Amino acid sequence: KPAKAERQKAAKADKQKPAKAERQKLAKAERQKPAKAERQKPAKADRQKPAKAERQKPVKADKQKPEKAEKAQAKSQDKSENMTWVPQHIIGLAPKAGISSFLPENGIWVASRPANLGYVGALDIDYSLLFVNNHDFGVGVHVGATIGYTKNGQSVYLIENIPGYKDVLGNVIDYRIIADQVTEQNSQLQAEIPVQLALRVKGFYANLGVRFQIPFMQKFTQSIGDVSVDAYYTQYDVHVIDKPAVGLLAEADKQQQGNWNGSKWGVAVAGELGYYIPCTEHFMIGIGLFADYMVYNQFTANPTGRLFDVSGVGVGPKSAVVHASTLSEAYTRKQGYFDLGAKLSFCIKLGK
Repeated sequence: KPAKAERQKAAKADKQKPAKAERQKLAKAERQKPAKAERQKPAKADRQKPAKAERQKPVKADKQKPEKAEKAQAKSQDKSENMTWVPQHIIGLAPKAGISSFLPENGIWVASRPANLGYVGALDIDYSLLFVNNHDFGVGVHVGATIGYTKNGQSVYLIENIPGYKDVLGNVIDYRIIADQVTEQNSQLQAEIPVQLALRVKGFYANLGVRFQIPFMQKFTQSIGDVSVDAYYTQYDVHVIDKPAVGLLAEADKQQQGNWNGSKWGVAVAGELGYYIPCTEHFMIGIGLFADYMVYNQFTANPTGRLFDVSGVGVGPKSAVVHASTLSEAYTRKQGYFDLGAKLSFCIKLGK
Protein backbone atom coordinates (compact mmCIF):
# COMPACT_ATOMS: atom_id res chain seq x y z
CA LYS A 1 0.00 0.00 0.00
CA PRO A 2 2.69 2.51 0.81
CA ALA A 3 4.44 1.58 -2.39
CA LYS A 4 1.30 2.04 -4.41
CA ALA A 5 0.70 5.42 -2.91
CA GLU A 6 4.25 6.47 -3.76
CA ARG A 7 3.77 5.37 -7.39
CA GLN A 8 0.52 7.32 -7.71
CA LYS A 9 2.07 10.44 -6.19
CA ALA A 10 5.02 10.26 -8.54
CA ALA A 11 2.73 9.78 -11.54
CA LYS A 12 0.61 12.77 -10.53
CA ALA A 13 3.76 14.92 -10.13
CA ASP A 14 4.91 13.89 -13.60
CA LYS A 15 1.57 14.99 -15.08
CA GLN A 16 1.64 18.37 -13.30
CA LYS A 17 5.27 19.12 -14.10
CA PRO A 18 4.77 20.02 -17.80
CA ALA A 19 1.77 22.22 -16.97
CA LYS A 20 3.71 24.05 -14.33
CA ALA A 21 6.66 24.50 -16.66
CA GLU A 22 4.32 25.98 -19.28
CA ARG A 23 2.93 28.44 -16.78
CA GLN A 24 6.39 29.55 -15.65
CA LYS A 25 7.47 29.95 -19.26
CA LEU A 26 4.46 32.15 -19.99
CA ALA A 27 5.08 34.27 -16.88
CA LYS A 28 8.69 34.77 -17.86
CA ALA A 29 7.64 35.77 -21.37
CA GLU A 30 5.20 38.33 -19.97
CA ARG A 31 7.93 39.88 -17.87
CA GLN A 32 10.37 40.09 -20.79
CA LYS A 33 7.86 41.47 -23.31
CA PRO A 34 7.87 45.18 -22.22
CA ALA A 35 11.64 45.32 -21.99
CA LYS A 36 12.00 43.76 -25.41
CA ALA A 37 9.42 46.14 -26.87
CA GLU A 38 11.28 49.12 -25.41
CA ARG A 39 14.56 47.89 -26.90
CA GLN A 40 13.06 47.22 -30.27
CA LYS A 41 11.08 50.51 -30.49
CA PRO A 42 14.06 52.93 -30.82
CA ALA A 43 15.81 50.60 -33.17
CA LYS A 44 12.73 50.33 -35.30
CA ALA A 45 12.25 54.12 -35.22
CA ASP A 46 15.88 54.68 -36.23
CA ARG A 47 15.51 52.36 -39.15
CA GLN A 48 12.25 53.95 -40.25
CA LYS A 49 13.37 57.66 -39.80
CA PRO A 50 15.91 57.86 -42.63
CA ALA A 51 13.62 56.01 -44.92
CA LYS A 52 10.78 58.36 -44.12
CA ALA A 53 13.04 61.44 -44.52
CA GLU A 54 14.29 60.11 -47.83
CA ARG A 55 10.73 59.62 -49.02
CA GLN A 56 9.65 63.12 -47.88
CA LYS A 57 12.76 65.02 -49.08
CA PRO A 58 12.20 64.55 -52.80
CA VAL A 59 8.57 65.47 -52.40
CA LYS A 60 9.47 68.72 -50.60
CA ALA A 61 12.21 69.55 -53.10
CA ASP A 62 9.84 68.84 -55.96
CA LYS A 63 7.34 71.31 -54.48
CA GLN A 64 9.94 74.09 -53.88
CA LYS A 65 11.73 73.79 -57.19
CA PRO A 66 8.90 75.12 -59.43
CA GLU A 67 8.09 77.96 -57.01
CA LYS A 68 11.72 79.09 -56.88
CA ALA A 69 12.01 78.92 -60.66
CA GLU A 70 8.84 80.99 -61.06
CA LYS A 71 10.13 83.68 -58.68
CA ALA A 72 13.49 83.85 -60.46
CA GLN A 73 11.72 84.12 -63.82
CA ALA A 74 9.48 86.92 -62.54
CA LYS A 75 12.49 88.78 -61.10
CA SER A 76 14.37 88.44 -64.37
CA GLN A 77 11.34 89.70 -66.26
CA ASP A 78 11.03 92.76 -63.98
CA LYS A 79 14.72 93.52 -64.42
CA SER A 80 14.38 93.22 -68.16
CA GLU A 81 11.46 95.65 -68.11
CA ASN A 82 13.46 98.16 -66.00
CA MET A 83 16.26 98.15 -68.55
CA THR A 84 13.90 99.10 -71.37
CA TRP A 85 14.58 102.69 -72.44
CA VAL A 86 12.52 104.59 -74.98
CA PRO A 87 13.43 107.92 -76.63
CA GLN A 88 11.55 111.08 -75.74
CA HIS A 89 11.82 114.49 -77.43
CA ILE A 90 10.97 117.75 -75.64
CA ILE A 91 10.79 120.99 -77.62
CA GLY A 92 10.23 124.19 -75.66
CA LEU A 93 9.93 127.94 -75.89
CA ALA A 94 10.86 129.64 -72.63
CA PRO A 95 10.99 133.31 -71.57
CA LYS A 96 13.19 133.96 -68.53
CA ALA A 97 14.30 136.88 -66.40
CA GLY A 98 16.50 137.57 -63.40
CA ILE A 99 19.44 139.49 -61.98
CA SER A 100 22.86 139.82 -63.60
CA SER A 101 26.31 141.35 -63.22
CA PHE A 102 29.44 141.67 -65.34
CA LEU A 103 31.49 141.23 -62.14
CA PRO A 104 34.03 143.97 -62.96
CA GLU A 105 37.35 143.84 -61.16
CA ASN A 106 38.78 147.35 -60.98
CA GLY A 107 41.08 147.43 -57.95
CA ILE A 108 40.11 150.97 -56.95
CA TRP A 109 38.98 152.22 -53.59
CA VAL A 110 35.23 151.84 -53.28
CA ALA A 111 33.37 153.30 -50.32
CA SER A 112 29.92 151.71 -49.87
CA ARG A 113 29.43 151.51 -53.62
CA PRO A 114 29.27 147.82 -54.60
CA ALA A 115 29.03 146.79 -58.22
CA ASN A 116 25.44 147.29 -59.26
CA LEU A 117 23.29 144.26 -59.89
CA GLY A 118 21.30 144.67 -63.04
CA TYR A 119 18.81 142.55 -64.91
CA VAL A 120 18.69 140.02 -67.71
CA GLY A 121 15.81 139.01 -69.95
CA ALA A 122 16.00 136.28 -72.57
CA LEU A 123 14.08 133.85 -74.72
CA ASP A 124 15.21 130.22 -74.90
CA ILE A 125 14.50 127.75 -77.68
CA ASP A 126 15.14 124.38 -76.04
CA TYR A 127 15.48 120.84 -77.33
CA SER A 128 16.03 117.80 -75.11
CA LEU A 129 16.56 114.20 -76.23
CA LEU A 130 15.92 111.83 -73.34
CA PHE A 131 15.91 108.08 -72.93
CA VAL A 132 13.21 107.24 -70.38
CA ASN A 133 12.47 103.97 -68.58
CA ASN A 134 9.20 102.67 -67.14
CA HIS A 135 9.93 104.38 -63.77
CA ASP A 136 9.81 107.80 -65.50
CA PHE A 137 13.55 108.31 -65.09
CA GLY A 138 15.25 109.86 -68.11
CA VAL A 139 18.76 110.84 -69.11
CA GLY A 140 19.97 112.53 -72.28
CA VAL A 141 21.24 115.78 -73.77
CA HIS A 142 19.88 119.33 -73.82
CA VAL A 143 20.81 121.91 -76.48
CA GLY A 144 19.20 125.04 -77.84
CA ALA A 145 19.61 128.72 -78.66
CA THR A 146 19.05 131.87 -76.61
CA ILE A 147 18.74 135.53 -77.45
CA GLY A 148 18.89 137.89 -74.48
CA TYR A 149 19.56 141.39 -73.21
CA THR A 150 21.38 142.32 -70.03
CA LYS A 151 22.26 145.59 -68.35
CA ASN A 152 24.27 146.28 -65.20
CA GLY A 153 27.35 148.20 -64.14
CA GLN A 154 29.42 149.65 -61.34
CA SER A 155 29.26 152.70 -59.12
CA VAL A 156 32.19 154.11 -57.15
CA TYR A 157 33.28 156.94 -54.88
CA LEU A 158 36.57 158.06 -56.34
CA ILE A 159 39.61 160.08 -55.24
CA GLU A 160 42.47 160.71 -57.67
CA ASN A 161 45.77 162.52 -57.08
CA ILE A 162 47.41 163.98 -60.22
CA PRO A 163 50.74 165.70 -59.40
CA GLY A 164 53.26 167.66 -61.43
CA TYR A 165 51.35 170.30 -63.43
CA LYS A 166 52.78 173.80 -64.00
CA ASP A 167 50.97 177.03 -64.70
CA VAL A 168 52.10 179.84 -67.01
CA LEU A 169 54.39 181.20 -64.31
CA GLY A 170 56.03 177.83 -63.73
CA ASN A 171 54.34 177.18 -60.39
CA VAL A 172 53.93 173.49 -59.60
CA ILE A 173 50.33 172.35 -59.02
CA ASP A 174 49.28 169.00 -57.55
CA TYR A 175 45.65 168.18 -58.33
CA ARG A 176 43.35 166.20 -56.09
CA ILE A 177 39.98 165.37 -57.68
CA ILE A 178 37.15 163.88 -55.67
CA ALA A 179 34.07 162.44 -57.38
CA ASP A 180 31.15 161.78 -55.09
CA GLN A 181 29.74 159.13 -57.39
CA VAL A 182 30.73 157.75 -60.78
CA THR A 183 28.24 155.27 -62.25
CA GLU A 184 28.80 153.32 -65.43
CA GLN A 185 26.07 151.12 -66.87
CA ASN A 186 26.93 148.52 -69.51
CA SER A 187 24.47 146.68 -71.68
CA GLN A 188 24.60 144.12 -74.47
CA LEU A 189 22.54 141.81 -76.60
CA GLN A 190 23.83 138.28 -76.35
CA ALA A 191 23.35 134.99 -78.15
CA GLU A 192 23.88 131.78 -76.19
CA ILE A 193 24.20 128.11 -77.08
CA PRO A 194 23.75 125.61 -74.22
CA VAL A 195 25.22 122.09 -74.28
CA GLN A 196 24.09 120.23 -71.18
CA LEU A 197 23.38 116.86 -69.61
CA ALA A 198 19.62 116.45 -69.21
CA LEU A 199 18.04 114.50 -66.33
CA ARG A 200 14.39 113.88 -65.46
CA VAL A 201 12.82 112.07 -62.51
CA LYS A 202 9.02 111.88 -62.22
CA GLY A 203 8.40 115.37 -63.58
CA PHE A 204 11.44 117.06 -62.04
CA TYR A 205 14.13 118.08 -64.50
CA ALA A 206 17.73 119.29 -64.36
CA ASN A 207 20.08 120.51 -67.09
CA LEU A 208 23.77 120.79 -66.20
CA GLY A 209 26.62 121.82 -68.48
CA VAL A 210 28.01 124.91 -70.23
CA ARG A 211 26.75 127.88 -72.22
CA PHE A 212 28.67 129.60 -74.98
CA GLN A 213 27.96 133.33 -74.95
CA ILE A 214 28.49 135.66 -77.92
CA PRO A 215 27.77 139.36 -77.12
CA PHE A 216 26.99 142.03 -79.67
CA MET A 217 25.65 145.62 -79.70
CA GLN A 218 27.53 146.54 -76.52
CA LYS A 219 26.74 150.01 -75.15
CA PHE A 220 27.62 152.11 -72.11
CA THR A 221 26.29 155.15 -70.28
CA GLN A 222 28.19 156.99 -67.54
CA SER A 223 27.19 159.74 -65.16
CA ILE A 224 29.42 161.65 -62.75
CA GLY A 225 27.98 163.34 -59.69
CA ASP A 226 29.50 166.22 -57.76
CA VAL A 227 33.20 166.72 -58.50
CA SER A 228 35.58 168.75 -56.35
CA VAL A 229 38.84 170.00 -57.93
CA ASP A 230 41.57 170.94 -55.45
CA ALA A 231 44.66 172.59 -56.97
CA TYR A 232 47.52 172.66 -54.46
CA TYR A 233 50.38 175.10 -55.11
CA THR A 234 53.25 173.36 -53.42
CA GLN A 235 55.56 176.36 -53.58
CA TYR A 236 53.15 178.58 -51.62
CA ASP A 237 51.32 175.85 -49.67
CA VAL A 238 48.00 177.19 -51.03
CA HIS A 239 44.88 175.23 -52.05
CA VAL A 240 42.66 176.65 -54.80
CA ILE A 241 39.40 174.68 -54.78
CA ASP A 242 36.70 174.58 -57.49
CA LYS A 243 37.83 177.72 -59.34
CA PRO A 244 37.69 178.13 -63.13
CA ALA A 245 41.30 179.32 -63.07
CA VAL A 246 42.53 175.84 -62.12
CA GLY A 247 39.93 173.91 -64.08
CA LEU A 248 36.46 172.41 -63.66
CA LEU A 249 34.91 169.20 -65.01
CA ALA A 250 33.83 169.62 -68.63
CA GLU A 251 30.05 169.61 -69.05
CA ALA A 252 30.23 167.06 -71.85
CA ASP A 253 31.93 164.57 -69.56
CA LYS A 254 29.29 164.64 -66.84
CA GLN A 255 27.03 162.43 -68.97
CA GLN A 256 28.55 160.10 -71.55
CA GLN A 257 27.34 157.28 -73.76
CA GLY A 258 28.70 155.22 -76.61
CA ASN A 259 30.03 151.85 -77.63
CA TRP A 260 31.48 149.65 -74.92
CA ASN A 261 34.48 147.37 -75.41
CA GLY A 262 33.34 144.39 -73.39
CA SER A 263 33.96 140.69 -73.77
CA LYS A 264 34.08 139.25 -77.29
CA TRP A 265 32.83 135.79 -76.26
CA GLY A 266 32.82 133.53 -73.22
CA VAL A 267 32.02 130.16 -71.68
CA ALA A 268 29.84 129.83 -68.57
CA VAL A 269 28.98 126.95 -66.28
CA ALA A 270 25.20 126.72 -66.56
CA GLY A 271 22.43 124.91 -64.73
CA GLU A 272 18.65 124.68 -64.64
CA LEU A 273 16.31 123.00 -62.18
CA GLY A 274 12.53 122.78 -62.35
CA TYR A 275 9.34 120.79 -62.67
CA TYR A 276 7.10 119.91 -65.62
CA ILE A 277 3.35 120.25 -65.12
CA PRO A 278 1.50 117.99 -67.62
CA CYS A 279 -1.46 119.66 -69.31
CA THR A 280 -2.28 117.15 -72.06
CA GLU A 281 -0.66 113.99 -73.32
CA HIS A 282 1.85 115.94 -75.41
CA PHE A 283 1.87 119.44 -73.86
CA MET A 284 3.31 120.55 -70.53
CA ILE A 285 4.48 123.69 -68.74
CA GLY A 286 7.83 123.88 -67.00
CA ILE A 287 8.57 126.12 -64.02
CA GLY A 288 12.21 126.41 -62.97
CA LEU A 289 15.30 128.34 -61.95
CA PHE A 290 18.47 129.02 -63.93
CA ALA A 291 21.98 130.22 -63.11
CA ASP A 292 25.10 130.95 -65.18
CA TYR A 293 28.64 131.77 -64.07
CA MET A 294 31.30 132.64 -66.63
CA VAL A 295 34.60 130.80 -66.21
CA TYR A 296 36.35 132.13 -69.32
CA ASN A 297 35.90 135.11 -71.63
CA GLN A 298 37.79 136.96 -74.31
CA PHE A 299 38.14 140.37 -72.67
CA THR A 300 41.01 142.68 -73.62
CA ALA A 301 41.91 145.13 -70.86
CA ASN A 302 44.42 147.97 -70.96
CA PRO A 303 43.43 150.22 -68.04
CA THR A 304 45.05 153.64 -67.81
CA GLY A 305 44.71 153.80 -64.02
CA ARG A 306 43.24 157.29 -64.17
CA LEU A 307 39.68 158.48 -64.80
CA PHE A 308 40.42 162.23 -64.76
CA ASP A 309 42.95 164.33 -66.62
CA VAL A 310 43.59 168.09 -66.70
CA SER A 311 44.36 169.90 -69.94
CA GLY A 312 45.28 173.52 -70.69
CA VAL A 313 47.24 174.12 -67.49
CA GLY A 314 49.93 176.70 -68.24
CA VAL A 315 48.37 177.83 -71.50
CA GLY A 316 46.58 180.85 -70.12
CA PRO A 317 44.04 182.11 -67.55
CA LYS A 318 40.94 179.97 -67.24
CA SER A 319 42.19 177.58 -69.90
CA ALA A 320 42.47 174.52 -67.63
CA VAL A 321 39.73 171.90 -68.10
CA VAL A 322 39.17 168.59 -66.28
CA HIS A 323 38.19 165.69 -68.58
CA ALA A 324 36.91 162.23 -67.70
CA SER A 325 37.13 158.88 -69.48
CA THR A 326 35.05 155.84 -68.39
CA LEU A 327 35.49 153.50 -65.46
CA SER A 328 35.96 150.55 -67.83
CA GLU A 329 38.75 152.29 -69.73
CA ALA A 330 40.41 153.62 -66.61
CA TYR A 331 40.23 150.76 -64.13
CA THR A 332 38.55 147.52 -65.25
CA ARG A 333 41.18 144.77 -65.35
CA LYS A 334 38.90 141.73 -65.55
CA GLN A 335 35.32 141.07 -66.44
CA GLY A 336 33.04 138.09 -66.01
CA TYR A 337 29.34 137.38 -66.05
CA PHE A 338 26.76 136.02 -63.65
CA ASP A 339 22.99 135.69 -63.74
CA LEU A 340 20.26 134.04 -61.68
CA GLY A 341 16.54 133.94 -62.30
CA ALA A 342 13.31 132.13 -63.11
CA LYS A 343 12.16 130.44 -66.28
CA LEU A 344 8.75 129.52 -67.68
CA SER A 345 8.72 126.86 -70.41
CA PHE A 346 5.98 125.88 -72.84
CA CYS A 347 6.87 122.42 -74.08
CA ILE A 348 5.73 119.81 -76.58
CA LYS A 349 6.58 116.21 -75.65
CA LEU A 350 7.02 113.55 -78.31
CA GLY A 351 7.45 109.95 -77.19
CA LYS A 352 6.67 108.26 -73.89
